[in-house]
Amino acid sequence: MIRYFLFSLILVSLGVSLNSCKSESKKDKNASSQKTKRNKSKKTCSAEDYTAIFPKDLDALENYKFEATDHSSTESFTVRNAFPIAVNVEIIQVGCKKLTQELRFEIMDKIPPQIPPKECSLIVMGIFNYFANLHPDLMTFAAFVQVMETKINEFEYNSPILLQDGFTMQIDKMHNLESTLITVVIKKEDE
Repeated sequence: MIRYFLFSLILVSLGVSLNSCKSESKKDKNASSQKTKRNKSKKTCSAEDYTAIFPKDLDALENYKFEATDHSSTESFTVRNAFPIAVNVEIIQVGCKKLTQELRFEIMDKIPPQIPPKECSLIVMGIFNYFANLHPDLMTFAAFVQVMETKINEFEYNSPILLQDGFTMQIDKMHNLESTLITVVIKKEDE
Protein backbone atom coordinates (compact mmCIF):
# COMPACT_ATOMS: atom_id res chain seq x y z
CA MET A 1 0.00 0.00 0.00
CA ILE A 2 1.16 3.50 -0.74
CA ARG A 3 0.54 4.44 2.88
CA TYR A 4 3.92 2.99 3.80
CA PHE A 5 5.98 4.83 1.19
CA LEU A 6 6.86 7.64 3.58
CA PHE A 7 8.41 5.12 5.89
CA SER A 8 9.90 2.82 3.29
CA LEU A 9 13.41 4.16 3.61
CA ILE A 10 13.27 3.07 7.24
CA LEU A 11 11.56 -0.20 6.46
CA VAL A 12 14.02 -1.07 3.69
CA SER A 13 16.87 -0.84 6.17
CA LEU A 14 14.92 -3.07 8.53
CA GLY A 15 14.29 -5.62 5.79
CA VAL A 16 10.52 -5.13 5.71
CA SER A 17 9.00 -5.23 2.27
CA LEU A 18 6.91 -2.36 1.00
CA ASN A 19 3.61 -3.04 -0.69
CA SER A 20 3.08 -0.69 -3.59
CA CYS A 21 0.34 -0.28 -6.11
CA LYS A 22 0.53 -2.89 -8.81
CA SER A 23 -0.02 -2.56 -12.50
CA GLU A 24 -0.90 -5.40 -14.80
CA SER A 25 0.70 -5.86 -18.18
CA LYS A 26 0.48 -8.60 -20.77
CA LYS A 27 3.39 -10.92 -21.36
CA ASP A 28 4.60 -10.63 -24.93
CA LYS A 29 7.55 -12.35 -26.50
CA ASN A 30 8.67 -9.97 -29.24
CA ALA A 31 10.59 -6.71 -28.73
CA SER A 32 7.80 -4.37 -29.81
CA SER A 33 5.47 -6.00 -27.30
CA GLN A 34 8.08 -5.46 -24.58
CA LYS A 35 7.96 -1.71 -25.25
CA THR A 36 4.17 -1.79 -24.98
CA LYS A 37 4.52 -3.74 -21.74
CA ARG A 38 6.80 -1.06 -20.25
CA ASN A 39 4.33 1.67 -21.22
CA LYS A 40 1.44 -0.20 -19.63
CA SER A 41 3.40 -0.57 -16.38
CA LYS A 42 3.50 3.24 -16.13
CA LYS A 43 -0.26 3.51 -15.66
CA THR A 44 -1.59 5.80 -12.99
CA CYS A 45 -2.85 4.46 -9.71
CA SER A 46 -6.52 4.09 -9.01
CA ALA A 47 -8.15 5.91 -6.11
CA GLU A 48 -8.28 2.63 -4.19
CA ASP A 49 -4.48 2.38 -4.29
CA TYR A 50 -4.07 5.48 -2.15
CA THR A 51 -4.63 5.10 1.57
CA ALA A 52 -4.38 7.59 4.39
CA ILE A 53 -1.25 7.68 6.52
CA PHE A 54 -3.05 8.82 9.67
CA PRO A 55 -5.93 7.05 11.40
CA LYS A 56 -8.95 9.31 10.90
CA ASP A 57 -10.24 9.06 14.46
CA LEU A 58 -7.30 10.62 16.33
CA ASP A 59 -8.48 13.21 18.85
CA ALA A 60 -5.37 15.34 18.30
CA LEU A 61 -6.27 15.99 14.66
CA GLU A 62 -8.91 18.62 13.94
CA ASN A 63 -10.74 18.99 10.63
CA TYR A 64 -9.34 15.70 9.34
CA LYS A 65 -10.00 15.05 5.65
CA PHE A 66 -8.76 12.43 3.17
CA GLU A 67 -9.52 12.42 -0.55
CA ALA A 68 -8.16 10.14 -3.27
CA THR A 69 -8.46 10.24 -7.04
CA ASP A 70 -6.86 8.14 -9.76
CA HIS A 71 -3.97 10.61 -9.88
CA SER A 72 -3.26 11.57 -6.27
CA SER A 73 -4.46 11.75 -2.71
CA THR A 74 -4.63 14.57 -0.20
CA GLU A 75 -4.79 14.21 3.55
CA SER A 76 -5.21 17.33 5.67
CA PHE A 77 -5.77 18.27 9.29
CA THR A 78 -4.87 20.81 11.97
CA VAL A 79 -2.85 20.09 15.10
CA ARG A 80 -3.61 22.35 18.06
CA ASN A 81 -2.46 22.24 21.67
CA ALA A 82 0.59 20.14 20.81
CA PHE A 83 2.85 23.07 20.04
CA PRO A 84 2.75 26.67 21.20
CA ILE A 85 1.02 27.46 17.90
CA ALA A 86 -1.36 25.66 15.54
CA VAL A 87 0.06 23.67 12.63
CA ASN A 88 -2.00 22.94 9.51
CA VAL A 89 -0.82 19.75 7.81
CA GLU A 90 -1.42 18.67 4.23
CA ILE A 91 0.03 15.50 2.72
CA ILE A 92 -0.12 15.06 -1.05
CA GLN A 93 0.74 11.72 -2.63
CA VAL A 94 1.25 11.48 -6.40
CA GLY A 95 2.31 8.51 -8.48
CA CYS A 96 2.21 4.78 -8.22
CA LYS A 97 5.49 2.89 -8.30
CA LYS A 98 7.50 6.13 -8.16
CA LEU A 99 5.52 7.85 -5.49
CA THR A 100 6.23 11.41 -4.45
CA GLN A 101 4.94 12.61 -1.10
CA GLU A 102 4.77 16.27 -0.24
CA LEU A 103 4.18 17.11 3.40
CA ARG A 104 3.20 20.73 4.00
CA PHE A 105 3.34 22.21 7.48
CA GLU A 106 1.75 25.64 7.75
CA ILE A 107 2.94 27.03 11.06
CA MET A 108 0.58 29.76 12.18
CA ASP A 109 3.38 32.04 13.29
CA LYS A 110 6.22 33.83 11.59
CA ILE A 111 9.52 32.01 11.69
CA PRO A 112 12.50 34.29 11.01
CA PRO A 113 13.16 34.33 7.24
CA GLN A 114 16.89 33.78 7.79
CA ILE A 115 16.41 30.49 9.68
CA PRO A 116 19.04 28.05 8.41
CA PRO A 117 18.03 24.71 6.85
CA LYS A 118 19.37 22.78 9.85
CA GLU A 119 17.02 24.64 12.19
CA CYS A 120 14.11 24.13 9.81
CA SER A 121 14.94 20.40 9.75
CA LEU A 122 14.80 20.36 13.55
CA ILE A 123 11.27 21.81 13.40
CA VAL A 124 10.24 19.02 11.00
CA MET A 125 11.84 16.43 13.26
CA GLY A 126 9.88 17.81 16.22
CA ILE A 127 6.63 17.50 14.28
CA PHE A 128 7.54 13.95 13.21
CA ASN A 129 8.32 13.00 16.82
CA TYR A 130 4.92 14.34 17.87
CA PHE A 131 3.24 12.25 15.16
CA ALA A 132 5.12 9.14 16.32
CA ASN A 133 3.56 9.48 19.76
CA LEU A 134 -0.02 9.85 18.52
CA HIS A 135 -0.69 6.24 17.56
CA PRO A 136 1.25 2.95 17.38
CA ASP A 137 0.80 2.88 13.58
CA LEU A 138 2.75 6.14 13.36
CA MET A 139 5.80 5.05 15.39
CA THR A 140 7.89 4.83 12.25
CA PHE A 141 7.99 8.64 12.20
CA ALA A 142 10.45 8.33 15.11
CA ALA A 143 12.66 6.02 13.07
CA PHE A 144 12.43 8.49 10.20
CA VAL A 145 13.74 11.19 12.55
CA GLN A 146 16.77 8.99 13.28
CA VAL A 147 17.64 8.92 9.58
CA MET A 148 17.19 12.69 9.35
CA GLU A 149 19.54 13.18 12.31
CA THR A 150 22.36 11.49 10.40
CA LYS A 151 21.87 13.91 7.46
CA ILE A 152 21.02 17.09 9.41
CA ASN A 153 24.07 19.04 8.21
CA GLU A 154 23.41 18.19 4.54
CA PHE A 155 20.01 19.90 4.27
CA GLU A 156 19.88 22.98 2.06
CA TYR A 157 16.72 24.67 0.85
CA ASN A 158 15.50 23.65 -2.64
CA SER A 159 18.09 20.90 -2.81
CA PRO A 160 17.20 17.21 -2.49
CA ILE A 161 19.56 15.03 -0.51
CA LEU A 162 19.94 11.28 -0.82
CA LEU A 163 18.73 9.60 2.34
CA GLN A 164 19.33 5.95 1.43
CA ASP A 165 18.40 3.32 -1.11
CA GLY A 166 17.44 5.86 -3.79
CA PHE A 167 15.11 7.95 -1.62
CA THR A 168 15.57 11.71 -1.55
CA MET A 169 14.23 14.37 0.75
CA GLN A 170 13.99 18.09 0.16
CA ILE A 171 13.00 20.78 2.65
CA ASP A 172 11.78 24.23 1.62
CA LYS A 173 10.11 27.13 3.39
CA MET A 174 8.00 30.10 2.40
CA HIS A 175 6.87 33.05 4.47
CA ASN A 176 3.75 35.17 4.32
CA LEU A 177 2.34 37.80 6.64
CA GLU A 178 0.75 35.41 9.13
CA SER A 179 2.46 32.05 8.80
CA THR A 180 5.41 30.02 7.57
CA LEU A 181 5.02 27.07 5.24
CA ILE A 182 7.60 24.30 5.55
CA THR A 183 7.45 21.73 2.78
CA VAL A 184 9.09 18.30 2.88
CA VAL A 185 9.22 16.34 -0.40
CA ILE A 186 10.16 12.67 -0.29
CA LYS A 187 10.47 10.64 -3.44
CA LYS A 188 11.97 7.54 -4.90
CA GLU A 189 14.58 8.38 -7.53
CA ASP A 190 15.11 6.36 -10.72
CA GLU A 191 17.24 3.33 -10.18
